[in-house]
Amino acid sequence: MLQMTKNSLRLFFRNIALVLAFGAVLAAPHLLMLPRMDSLVSLGAGQIASYHFASLLLQQAGLFFLLFAFIGYEFFSRSKRAFLLETVKTCPNGHLRLLGAQFLAMELLLLAAVVNVSLYFVFGVAFTGNTQGPVVANLLLSLVLYFLLSGTVALLLGCVLALCAGRMAAYGVMVLWSYLASDLPYMVLTSLQEKIGPAAYWLRDLLGVCFAGEGFVDPAYGLPVEWYRFALVFFWVLALGAVVLIFTRPSPPKNRRWVAVGMAALSLFCLTAYLCKQGYRPMDSRIDGRMVDSYYSYADVQPREEPAGFAVSACEMDLRVGDGLKARVVLDLEQTEGLAGLKFTLYHGYRLQAVTDGAGNRLPFEREGDYLYVPQDAGTPLSQLTFSYGGMSGEFYSNAQGIHLPGYFPYFPMEGYHRLDGGLSGEFAPGAREPHLTESRPITLRLQTRLPVFVSLPQQPDGSYAGLSTGATIFGGQYVRGPLGSYDAVMPQMSAYPFYVDGFEEALERLGGQLGVDLSQKFRDKPLFVSPQGFTRGEKSCYIEMEDCYVILGALAPRPITNVIKMLAGSNLEKQHVAYLTHLYLDVGMRDDFIAYFTGKWDGSIPNEFAGDLGPAGYKEMYQTFMDAIEKNGEDAVLKQVGAYLTDDGDTRDRYTFVNSLME
Repeated sequence: MLQMTKNSLRLFFRNIALVLAFGAVLAAPHLLMLPRMDSLVSLGAGQIASYHFASLLLQQAGLFFLLFAFIGYEFFSRSKRAFLLETVKTCPNGHLRLLGAQFLAMELLLLAAVVNVSLYFVFGVAFTGNTQGPVVANLLLSLVLYFLLSGTVALLLGCVLALCAGRMAAYGVMVLWSYLASDLPYMVLTSLQEKIGPAAYWLRDLLGVCFAGEGFVDPAYGLPVEWYRFALVFFWVLALGAVVLIFTRPSPPKNRRWVAVGMAALSLFCLTAYLCKQGYRPMDSRIDGRMVDSYYSYADVQPREEPAGFAVSACEMDLRVGDGLKARVVLDLEQTEGLAGLKFTLYHGYRLQAVTDGAGNRLPFEREGDYLYVPQDAGTPLSQLTFSYGGMSGEFYSNAQGIHLPGYFPYFPMEGYHRLDGGLSGEFAPGAREPHLTESRPITLRLQTRLPVFVSLPQQPDGSYAGLSTGATIFGGQYVRGPLGSYDAVMPQMSAYPFYVDGFEEALERLGGQLGVDLSQKFRDKPLFVSPQGFTRGEKSCYIEMEDCYVILGALAPRPITNVIKMLAGSNLEKQHVAYLTHLYLDVGMRDDFIAYFTGKWDGSIPNEFAGDLGPAGYKEMYQTFMDAIEKNGEDAVLKQVGAYLTDDGDTRDRYTFVNSLME
């Protein structure tokens, strides 16, 4: 076997086409990375994550797959055309031994190519200093999954095509597979999704052994190396390997047929495991992928905002995070008398298995999207409900690789109907990244997971978490807890951008002075949970205050510090309007345009960044009244009134009444 492997390597390097293809495999990572190295290194170790090097290389995984499929096909078909297979068929298992030796030779070349790629992985870790065990393990697993194992699938595909297909058909299959397994069909799949929904991605999911995602890498989640991706690769390795055994000549003996049957059975087991996965996190732009809001762009569900009409006096949660989230949540209820039914919001990605009352009796329920309705007999009001469910969200994920469950997200049943669409229809409306509950309740949380976790509630001696909150925030995976500036924060171990920008505290103090509000204890009185979500970088940072923590989407940055104003409004939609209006007026990036527009000095020569946010009739008049009040009474007096309005829980005026009062 060893001599046959050496001979196979000699034959390989005598073929100019194969040598050129292998040279392209070796050169491609360097052609991609070397032109970028100056810019990457110039950012400095503190401005770039080691995942950035790996994610750039993973963009070539589709090309890597295609080239090795071509190499496999050309090498094995060359043996077939040269009648080598016919020559050895008289030897005991000669055909199979030759194919095995040739495949071993190809695997050695594949291993050399993987080592070539890994040089940049090693450099990324060394340059950034991100040598933590989970980070290195994640990078190694991604190297094995997306290059070594997917390359093995490519070689087996080439071998099968060499045994079973003609040249043109083989080339067509290789190109189509590589195309669908890459991020190239992004626009096609997005358009197709509008017509047939998530089914547009099913074929890509099945073939995407080398697809790691469309660019962005969540630093707290790492590169996607979940178990089900390995199950998919092993399905293809076993299935294609079984085909190779069946098609070797002469006709396979009985024992080889049984081996092929066993491999086929194992491949079906792997495929079943992959299809039955619970904790799938899409890494593309499909519905329910990275953004919760996208569901409302395609689903025939109208967003709603309706009060519950009852209260939750206590919440007990038993959560198990492994292959997705499995939950049992018990809610103690008050003031349910006279209600025909109880309204809740629970993310639609969780499959609700049962709702039971305090006595354990199963209750009927109605579900539409994120909205859950439990009918009740008005004569026997419900005092306790137990919900059993499981599933996953792409944006607010919970699986064996990471947990990102902020307390404002309905991973548990929230009383009332709440909008998660963020006003996609054009109107100003709350979204999935805002607090929806205002009344605290005692929460007890028992959590089972193998991940290191950080929870906003205090941990108890028995290992559970308990305290008063509107919703417990749970982050798990590659997080650390430590100082962020002068604040206490839970944050990803690494990031491609800083989570704290100098000047934040000074900017916060200036804003407090403008609004007449003491902000000195903001972000100090509770821990910060820094979210790694990629849509909130730099100037798009968002701050959310919960009962027991702050959730920071992006970074603590001095610009625009005016996003803190929106945090002061909390979940009050009327006050959110006024907060956003004040943000537009004070933000240095919009202030000049805003003032020019509402003082008649707008010349249209520069884009009106806020015009699309004026919304339905009445908004523009409200904004104009705000500017008239500043002209009449002065900026200082108006902003002080805004600060008092936003921070006074007893002030229940609507936005129009308040803004009109500024003219007095």
